[in-house]
Amino acid sequence: MTETTGCTRRLHVATDEGRTVPVAPASGVDPVMTEPERTGGSWGRAVRQDGSWGPDERAGWGTVPDRIAFLQHSASDVPGLLGEFAADLGLAVAVHHPAALPVPGSFDLLVVLGSIESVTDTGVPWIAPERAMVAGAVEAGVPVLGVCFGAQLLADVLGGSVARGDRTEIGWTRIRTADPDVVATGPWLNWHDDVITCPPGAEVMATSDLALQAFVAGRHTGVQFHPEVTVDVVLGWVDDARDGDGVADADVTALLSGFDAGGRGAEAGARALFRGFLDRARRPVRRPA
Repeated sequence: MTETTGCTRRLHVATDEGRTVPVAPASGVDPVMTEPERTGGSWGRAVRQDGSWGPDERAGWGTVPDRIAFLQHSASDVPGLLGEFAADLGLAVAVHHPAALPVPGSFDLLVVLGSIESVTDTGVPWIAPERAMVAGAVEAGVPVLGVCFGAQLLADVLGGSVARGDRTEIGWTRIRTADPDVVATGPWLNWHDDVITCPPGAEVMATSDLALQAFVAGRHTGVQFHPEVTVDVVLGWVDDARDGDGVADADVTALLSGFDAGGRGAEAGARALFRGFLDRARRPVRRPA
């Protein structure tokens, strides 16, 4: 059987018929990221339609926020591709942890990553302070991107709800999307037990048979799947699970099935998703008179 919570990777499953799947030690998952060279307060680059970064040919971009903070909850829950994209764009990247949350006003964009914990678990001491920090960012108009646990926390802050799903969703999933230019159909990697009820006023952007997969609420975006993953990131999760309660061979196979020979997965879709988040982040916000 499987027991998982939040953006989950806790499995109580015996290996199938005693077989094992060789897993190399994780690499390339260093949680510390350096600050890239700034580009004078602008993105400095735009994204071509094929998903690759190119010179910014659009007029009127002007100066936009360039400090992005990632909230990372464990050594293996790294920014991954999203961190790479941010650095490629010349954003000033900072990675924070629950024990040392970023100071308000020190970041212009916030990405809340995954966790094995559940948003609903009141026994985890760092969740309430982090929720308060995310709520403060939302109140201050800072665009937030939530990934898996992060999407669940963002949904909770915005008035949605989080509950245990019917079963664990694990592996690569094709999803139904309201707008493939905002959220591609995938496949995307999922590993979670809890599910989201869409916050009031937010737009449901994607669903699977088991869960809400993406929502957009103004400048804020939540995705239940993991756009940040590379094969090294997932191998780190598998190692964590094997050090804990174990992971089934079939689940490992499902998790690793979506990567190419270079260890990259849904990179084009992830890049477009991140581009869309940044585009929405720079839109003017009309405040009440």
